[in-house]
Amino acid sequence: MSILDSAQLLLRASEYSGSGDWLDEANSHDAQFGDGSTGGTFPVFVASTHFTFDGAQYFSISDDAGLDFAAGESLTAMVRVAPTLGTPASSQAWLDKGAAGGAGGWSIYHFTDGTGVASVSDGANHPADQSAALSNDTWVTVATVRDVPSDNVEAFLDGVGTGSPATDSTTGTLANAVALAIGKRGDAGAAFFIGKLSDAVIWRSKLTGAQLVEADYYLTNGVPSVAVTGTAVAGGVTEGEIITGGETIILTLTNDTWHADVGSDSAATTALIAGLDSDGAETAGWDAVVKANLVFGDVARTSDTVVTVTLGAEPTYQITADETITVTIPAAAINGPEPFVAAPTFDVTAYVPPSEGSYAGYGSVGALRARITADGNTPVGYEPSALVAQIVGSTIQSEVLGHLVAAAGATSQETLGALLEVIAADGGTTSDVREEESALIRFAEVYEP
Repeated sequence: MSILDSAQLLLRASEYSGSGDWLDEANSHDAQFGDGSTGGTFPVFVASTHFTFDGAQYFSISDDAGLDFAAGESLTAMVRVAPTLGTPASSQAWLDKGAAGGAGGWSIYHFTDGTGVASVSDGANHPADQSAALSNDTWVTVATVRDVPSDNVEAFLDGVGTGSPATDSTTGTLANAVALAIGKRGDAGAAFFIGKLSDAVIWRSKLTGAQLVEADYYLTNGVPSVAVTGTAVAGGVTEGEIITGGETIILTLTNDTWHADVGSDSAATTALIAGLDSDGAETAGWDAVVKANLVFGDVARTSDTVVTVTLGAEPTYQITADETITVTIPAAAINGPEPFVAAPTFDVTAYVPPSEGSYAGYGSVGALRARITADGNTPVGYEPSALVAQIVGSTIQSEVLGHLVAAAGATSQETLGALLEVIAADGGTTSDVREEESALIRFAEVYEP
């Protein structure tokens, strides 16, 4: 979830359709050209990036309780603008819901001396704070932040506050019946804006400077996401495949780029590995074995947007229940400001021995070896791969597996798993059996009665 998801109003030029109202992505506070009754000229829309205002154009949003604030309510309002300074030599409103005649309101506007102004009003009191100086025709984000617990109002320029906010002297409500205007004052045809504007956002809370930087980044670049693919993800992965190793986790980034240090012996790579987290907590599970043994050499940054993690062999990995792996992308690994969770998650399926069922005369290792010997093969000791190889190479392959599958109603993969359990009971260990699982899977892919 990004900071934009909690907005009360979210207007982005990048999402404007090119015709009709400018649609609010948060709560349907859609903006019209003009006020919907007296009209207003159309701001020039520039190729999905911004609107250009020439001093006679504006948007208007009908009055709504969701755009009003009570006496004891914090607020943050932010615009992304590139103002044309000095013409005319007067104040210009960017985002304004202020009312004259004793009513309250709030505003962000461009002052005559080339600063951004954050202001609130209850009709009798009008505290305001001025930002650092703006530069002509240069993109910036300017915000009004009303911090009720601290009793102040502060102007922020590109996420940096003035450091000396105005005391919030208001005691009454900021609510009024005036429309919210973008590009002029809310209560009058005055203070028209000249310049470019791309985004307008309102939150019903106080945002920090870091959160404003995050919002600015996402407005400029889009909200980032990561698609998780790879052999460990497609169709899931088994415990035996994790033991064998070689599985891949591919992380494809959108609306951001991987930090240049990802894949090297760096804090960025360490943070990314730490984000590969299991919902389980077994002593020989993912976090304790797989994640703990990953090193920077297992992580490859193959492009600005793609990272591949290759899992090594983990013979000590052993779980009794399935694990779900979630990939959290840390801020240290990307150029954006905040961590987020990638999608989808993926599961590691624990090995569960199938029931042995009836083995039709081959239910013991001794009987099976005897038949293989009679078929002309040299008997083997406890070596599952060698035993499977002898089955594959003998004339009893179909007979043995056919009996087992018919009796147990299982696939050949499950049958071979059961067979190895019999072998394990004859002297092998559980870990030996787990290490052979991938070999059995490959065999099962070749032979399926």
